Amino acid sequence: MYAKPFSVRATLKDGHGAILVLKDVSFLIDGNVIGTATTNVGGVATLSVPTPSLYGVGTHTLSCSFAGDAHYYASVGTSTLTVTPTNTKITLNSATGKPGNTRTFSVKLTRTSDGGAVAGATITFRIDGNVIGMSNTDGLGKANFSYIIDEVYTVGTHTVTADFGGDGNDIGSLAKSTLTIQQATSKIRSLKLSAAKGATVTLTAILTRTTDNGAVANRKVRFQIDGADVGSGTTDANGNATLSYSIPNDNMFVGNHTITVLFDGDNFYTTSTGGSLLTVR
Repeated sequence: MYAKPFSVRATLKDGHGAILVLKDVSFLIDGNVIGTATTNVGGVATLSVPTPSLYGVGTHTLSCSFAGDAHYYASVGTSTLTVTPTNTKITLNSATGKPGNTRTFSVKLTRTSDGGAVAGATITFRIDGNVIGMSNTDGLGKANFSYIIDEVYTVGTHTVTADFGGDGNDIGSLAKSTLTIQQATSKIRSLKLSAAKGATVTLTAILTRTTDNGAVANRKVRFQIDGADVGSGTTDANGNATLSYSIPNDNMFVGNHTITVLFDGDNFYTTSTGGSLLTVR
């Protein structure tokens, strides 16, 4: 809503057109007194209206009245006050992060007429046109939205928008920025095992990302025993991949053997290698 202060003026004259000096004139909007001013040497009374937004968008009755005195009768004049919606402006920050990072997008919504904050406005946040959330501006016109970077959007730069749709008092506005997603570092480990020759054991690998230690799902993990490939598995929602392995009776000595687990990496996560021991009894 238009909120920039403005002034109203009334010129007071007698019935012959002569100006009246040092007379008090009251100003009213929709019948409510908003203030009083005294006519100057030109017969003009001027009153500043600091908060026109109080009166709502639309047309209002603006009137002025002189109460009269011992020399002059009372008089009233009327006009109109039109309050219009005002343009707004949004500022929005850019962000950079990796899968698992939380990044906060912050906006400030102001009126272009006077730079004043627009409070209680709903801001819609989008990435590449897809809604990721909404937030309302506070008394300072500020709103924040925290976004956890996941695998919905590929590594690279994406367009972020913050949109105020407007309302009866303020015209909508849009701000654009970017979210740059980078490749995250992965970490893989395996569980230590002990079993007798001929036994069947379950080799287990656990794949996570270092940003938040969150599980990395739906990735292929390779298993090796003493450097030789013995199979692969796919990580589940908890980042666990398993492989059933039968310990040979004939060509595996009693003692410790190296389990190696390998993730070859992809667009989102770097390669990683981990290991543990298989103790054969």
